[in-house]
Amino acid sequence: MNSIDDIMIFKEKHIKISDSEIKDLLQNQMKLIDHIKNKQNQDVSDDKVKITDLTSKVNSSKEILQSEKQTLEYKNNVLSKHLNHITELKGEKNKFLDENQQLELQRNKLKTCKRNLKDQALLDQGRRKFALYKEFTKIHWDYEKLEESIAGNVSDKKKYIHHFSYSKEENTKDLSNLLWQEIYQSVAYKDHKDTYDNENVVQN
Repeated sequence: MNSIDDIMIFKEKHIKISDSEIKDLLQNQMKLIDHIKNKQNQDVSDDKVKITDLTSKVNSSKEILQSEKQTLEYKNNVLSKHLNHITELKGEKNKFLDENQQLELQRNKLKTCKRNLKDQALLDQGRRKFALYKEFTKIHWDYEKLEESIAGNVSDKKKYIHHFSYSKEENTKDLSNLLWQEIYQSVAYKDHKDTYDNENVVQN
């Protein structure tokens, strides 16, 4: 017997597989293949879910970054405006300091200057005239209202006092006449005080 025959005999003796066994093997193999396929499909499905979730997170992060970028740009713009304003304020401050220094220098120069006797005499004369006019006319001006109207009062420094207020649009001549009328009334009251007092008593 040659070696090939020996091999065949050995094969038939030790390796005998029935059709049912082959069928079982095939079924098991198919089950294994199905299991592997299902596992792969499940893994693919899980990966898709993960990819979708990651994509959503990435998009959300992009939106947040875009919003933060816009906020940062806005804040940078506001900060730039504030810095420009601060620069302008510093410039104005330096300008003010320079002007203040110049004024101090001028003031110091004026302090060292000798008083001009002629100007001082003219100023004193003007003050005396003003005092005389005030005493003569008995007019006391309401300086707080001078920008809006010509106002004040006339008094004889005793009992008589009369307030007046005229528009600045009044004609200069008419205004002068009105003021002289106020002065006249104060003098007339002084000269005829008894008559005014008697009239007031009768009226009361």
